[in-house]
Amino acid sequence: MSAVQACDLPWHVVEPEHTAHLHEQGMGTSIAIGVAATANAHGWLILPADLPLIQADTLRCVAQALQTHTVVVPLVNGQRGHPVGFGKVCRDELLALSGDQGAKSVMQRHAAQTLELEDMGCILDVDTPQTLAHAAHIWHSRHPD
Repeated sequence: MSAVQACDLPWHVVEPEHTAHLHEQGMGTSIAIGVAATANAHGWLILPADLPLIQADTLRCVAQALQTHTVVVPLVNGQRGHPVGFGKVCRDELLALSGDQGAKSVMQRHAAQTLELEDMGCILDVDTPQTLAHAAHIWHSRHPD
């Protein structure tokens, strides 16, 4: 969250209570709710909450690339990562998402531009105690205080 706050871009967090009333839960539902809450935005960076090491510069780079591309996908060491950026033209497709299917179908309908980055935070998602420990080690090496 610190990178999101530091990037100087407008942002919106979809909290569990925003989707609790909906029958279908999952990434697609969360994306649709977030896009609906920011429907007048010029584009969206979809950033799952389990990527705590993402850098503010990465967010700015993806947002910058959206000025000339419809869909932007970060690529780190040959691996696709987040945040995936979607231009305003994708709004209706993002609003139609539901359930646990993310926005891969939207990415596939548009010529996604890959953006080579060096930010391991794009691909290091914290899904297990081991990856949490690894992320904590990296965090502490960057912030020794």
